[in-house]
Amino acid sequence: MLKKKMVLKFILGLKIRQLRDKRDLSLKELADLSDLSVSYLNEIEKGKKYPKIEKLAALAQGLQIDLGELVSFKTGRNLHPLLKFLESDMVEKVPLELFGLSESDVMDLMGHDPEKFASFVLTILQVSRSFDIKMEDIYTAALKSYIEAHDNYFPEIEKIAKKMRSEWGFNSDEIKIEQIKDILKKNYKYEIDEHIIGQHKTLSQTRFLVKRAHPATIFLNPKSKDTEKIFGIAKELGHLVLGTKKVPGEMNLGEKLDDFKTSYFAGALLLEEKAFSKDLKQIFGHQKFEPEFFTKLISKYNVSTEVLFHRLTQVLSGNFKVNEVFFLGLSTRLDTKEDFEIYNELHLGQLHSPHAVHMHENYCRRWVAIKSLKYLKENRSMENFLLGQISEGLNGQKYFSLSLARKASLDSDVLNSLTIGFLVNDELKNTLKFLDDKNLKQIPIGQTCERCPRMDCNDRVAPPVIYEKELELDAQRKLIENLTR
Repeated sequence: MLKKKMVLKFILGLKIRQLRDKRDLSLKELADLSDLSVSYLNEIEKGKKYPKIEKLAALAQGLQIDLGELVSFKTGRNLHPLLKFLESDMVEKVPLELFGLSESDVMDLMGHDPEKFASFVLTILQVSRSFDIKMEDIYTAALKSYIEAHDNYFPEIEKIAKKMRSEWGFNSDEIKIEQIKDILKKNYKYEIDEHIIGQHKTLSQTRFLVKRAHPATIFLNPKSKDTEKIFGIAKELGHLVLGTKKVPGEMNLGEKLDDFKTSYFAGALLLEEKAFSKDLKQIFGHQKFEPEFFTKLISKYNVSTEVLFHRLTQVLSGNFKVNEVFFLGLSTRLDTKEDFEIYNELHLGQLHSPHAVHMHENYCRRWVAIKSLKYLKENRSMENFLLGQISEGLNGQKYFSLSLARKASLDSDVLNSLTIGFLVNDELKNTLKFLDDKNLKQIPIGQTCERCPRMDCNDRVAPPVIYEKELELDAQRKLIENLTR
């Protein structure tokens, strides 16, 4: 993160350079006027030194301005956005080290051409306001970028989870919820409460809460399934083992990263890497696609679908070298017919299709994620429904997509579908032997109905207005080019 002292140095250097240029003074000329060495003045302008008061006074005299004006945070209008950025909370909250950046790297970037950087910052701020993007959204996007940069596989957390399984005596594949509760109670003196959340209507959608002040307590929603409860408890064990920070309601990026690490630990604890990889290898080796093989995994390891699918992305990347993967979470309400919302998304390797870029348009109804939800809507007696297909996008790329739709545990009017998709390439063909199964349907898909050029689609729920507008604009551009040659 950028420290305020570093920011002060940068602003002073920036102002001195601006004022020197305004008076058409060279470095040597200002150095002579201020009785400073050229090298020392150069260090000040680069934001590496902050001189003592007597040298600041000499600089002010050499620039023919008041000392107060020199040391103030006021800048010209063209640099005002940059100043606002440097004064913002974001400067202190973004952990630059996560992305391999140092303070000096950022300062060099801004100092290379501060006016252009200020224009860039102003553009970002205007876009953020236009689309109501909050700091929380920026932190979430930064965290996703960090996860994607590591292919969602963190071997150091895998090693810790494996070590703790051994220390706690978790020898079988499935860990029982009572085993996790006992560890928290006996080893860490936690209390487990499964009543209080259920007594408050405003907490009806909350799966678990943690109080770490004495007596440390985990509050579990009594309506949650055991597979959801065990994840919450395992996540708190992750906090204790990894030594992460307390996570308040409104998290900055560092705290979001800590929260992710505890979730990763929980998944690695509940689905041990070696055993889970062995099960996957057996499933992948079948010549026929059998959906029930995946549902049996959920039962075997006593985990939720979310944990299983997220764990799939981690283990596939780390153990099978399959890292062109996307994860998608969609939801719909039983009282609506054609309303679907993406609430979770992760892309490894590249931005895959489908993805949530057109939030106010109608997502393609051929997505396996939507098809599984629609099937469950029509068959409400079923608890869940698993569907697989090979989807072919408009760019010709094919994906093996697996989607499980189920009823939300805490809201009887909501259905969720969790989808994991793998780019079909040589690596995947060598891993998934059932890709040639004739019963595995290949379906052409689009992004949204409004953008889709497939005019013969019987699943369309809206006309291709955006695509037709693009055709019209393209024809207009070509006409203008022909007329102006």
